[in-house]
Amino acid sequence: MLRSAASNNFEGTKLNASQPTSVKPQQEVLENQQESEIAITKETIEKVNSQIELNSHGRLFAVIHLAGKQRRVTDGDLIMIEGAHPADVGDVIRAEKVLLLGSRDFTLIGRPLLRPDLVRVEVTVVEKSLTHTKTVFRNRRRKNTRSINFCRSHFSIMRINCVRLEGLVDQRPEIEGVDGRVF
Repeated sequence: MLRSAASNNFEGTKLNASQPTSVKPQQEVLENQQESEIAITKETIEKVNSQIELNSHGRLFAVIHLAGKQRRVTDGDLIMIEGAHPADVGDVIRAEKVLLLGSRDFTLIGRPLLRPDLVRVEVTVVEKSLTHTKTVFRNRRRKNTRSINFCRSHFSIMRINCVRLEGLVDQRPEIEGVDGRVF
């Protein structure tokens, strides 16, 4: 049985194509809200900068990218880095790849990284050693072959010395670069 488009049966009610529908499109007219967004942004930046100047932001934490992994760190943390790291024991390293910095009241998110002149994360290499011995046993069934291998991998333990803010959020120092250009 074929039905025509003019008389479809939809959930027990008959609709005809000639009947007008009472549903009106819901549209809103949005006015230019750019000025209010700029004012809110400036107010937020002023609050964050006042906390930075008064040093009332509390304990800071950072998400850093180190040795291929992202880690959330704060002052005094110990982190273990797998693999051979070129730094020697006692060396102080500055973590340049800071993805995020936060406190109890605000969070600064990098796109993808925060500026190096804004955030400083210092790391000290505490220990370089080998992991415990891992046994790799391979048995090929029905072949009468077995092999045992032992492996130890390198790792480094590092202590986070400091996580701190070096400057204000919206101010960039003018640095003269190549050919007298200002970046």
